[in-house]
Amino acid sequence: MKRVGVELSKAIKAGHWLDIVYHNKKGETTQYWIAVKDVDIDGRRLVVDMYNPAKHLHQGYTTKKTRIAFDRIQSAEVLDETTYETPSALYKKLDNNIEKLGWLEYDSFDSNILSYLKACLQRDTQVYRRLETEDLISGLDVETLAKHGGITLDEHQCIDVIKRIQALKKQKRQDIYLKHHELAINELSIATSKGLFVVAYRRVLFNPKEASLRMQAQPTFNPRFKTSEGPHALKHYLDMDLHTFMEGYAENPKEYAGRLEANLIEHETLDERPYLMDIIRESPFNVEADYQAISERMREDKPPIPIKAFFGNMTRRHRRQKERYIVALDNRVDIDQMRMIHNALKQYSTYVQGPPGTGKTQSILNVIVSAFFNDQTALIAASNNHPLESIFQRLTALSYKTNANRTPSPSPSCGWGTGMC
Repeated sequence: MKRVGVELSKAIKAGHWLDIVYHNKKGETTQYWIAVKDVDIDGRRLVVDMYNPAKHLHQGYTTKKTRIAFDRIQSAEVLDETTYETPSALYKKLDNNIEKLGWLEYDSFDSNILSYLKACLQRDTQVYRRLETEDLISGLDVETLAKHGGITLDEHQCIDVIKRIQALKKQKRQDIYLKHHELAINELSIATSKGLFVVAYRRVLFNPKEASLRMQAQPTFNPRFKTSEGPHALKHYLDMDLHTFMEGYAENPKEYAGRLEANLIEHETLDERPYLMDIIRESPFNVEADYQAISERMREDKPPIPIKAFFGNMTRRHRRQKERYIVALDNRVDIDQMRMIHNALKQYSTYVQGPPGTGKTQSILNVIVSAFFNDQTALIAASNNHPLESIFQRLTALSYKTNANRTPSPSPSCGWGTGMC
C-alpha cells in the first residue's frame, strides 16, 4: 500500500488532487477527493478542499473547505489527471519547517530521487494514441479550450471526466504493464501514410472545484511515436538536433513548425488542428513493485549500503550550513527558479525537469554565478555539446561595468563543437 505522507507530498508539489479513504470521528469510513490548501504542522491536520465524486455522479456536488486529521487517513492516491493551484505560501511554510515534517515525508527520498526516476521511465516509453475518442468528453468545445487555455464544463461533461478518472484508477491496479494515460489537445502532428504522428501536444487537467478543464502551459514533445502501422522518429524530420527544435518551437512555434514542414516527404502534411486525444505511454515492465520494496526498506532503515547511498535523504547533512547568496543575472527569475538555485547551492543533489522554454538554461547560469559569489566551484556536463556551447557563449558575453568577463577558452584538443569532447 502506498504511504499516505508520500502521496500527500507528491500531490502538494505537483498541484494534484488525491483520492483518500478517511475514518471520521463518527467511526464511519468515507472516500472522497481532496486538494491540500494548508497544513497545521504541529497538530498534524490538513486544510483541504473536499469533493465527493460519487455524489456528483448522482445528484451534483460542489466542493467545500474543511479540516481533516492526517492520522485518520487510511489510504491516499494521487490523481494525475487533476489540477489545482497550490498556495505559494504553503510551499514556503513547508520548506521552512522540514525538520517537523517527518510525518508528512515531505523531504523523503521517495518524493525526490525515486519520483524523478519514475518520471524519466514514464517519458522513455512507447507512446501512442487511442483511436476511439468518442467516449472521452461529450459535446466539448475543443477550439474554445485550445484558444483560452481552459473551459468550464457542464454537468454531463463533469460526469464524463469523473468516470474516466475512476476507470483509469481501476485499470492501473489491474494492468500487468504500466500504462499512463494523458488527456491531451493536439498542437502539432504529421499526417503520414502510416497514421498520425503526434509531435507535440498539451495535457488537459480537471479542476473539480472550478468544474473546468485547464490546458498545460507548455507543450509536451514525442521524439518517438507509434501508430497502428509502425513507429516514427522525430529526428528523421529535422535538420537540427531534437533539443534545438524543442527549445526553438517553445519560443517560436510558427517558425519551427515551418522548418519541420520543409522536411516532409510527398503526401505528408502538418496537422495543427486542436482536437482531443488520449495519449498513452506504455512501459514493457512495471517497476512499481520494485519501487515499493525500496521504499519499505528505506522506511525500516534496512537498505543495502548501495541503495542507501543512492536513494538516501541527504538533507540533514546540510542543516547547519550557512545560508548561501542567491545571485540572478537579470529579473527573469520566478519563485520556482529561486528555489532551484537555493537547493542546488545547499543540497546534496537537486533534480530539475521541465519542458523547453521554462528557463532551465537560464537557471543553470544563475547557479554558476551564485556559486562564484559563494566561493564554490561548478562542473557543467551534458550528453551533447549544444547546451554547453550555449552556456559558454552566455558566460563569455557577461561583463561588469566596462570590463569583459575573462572566461577560459576550451582547449582545441577537446574537439568542442565536433562531437568529440
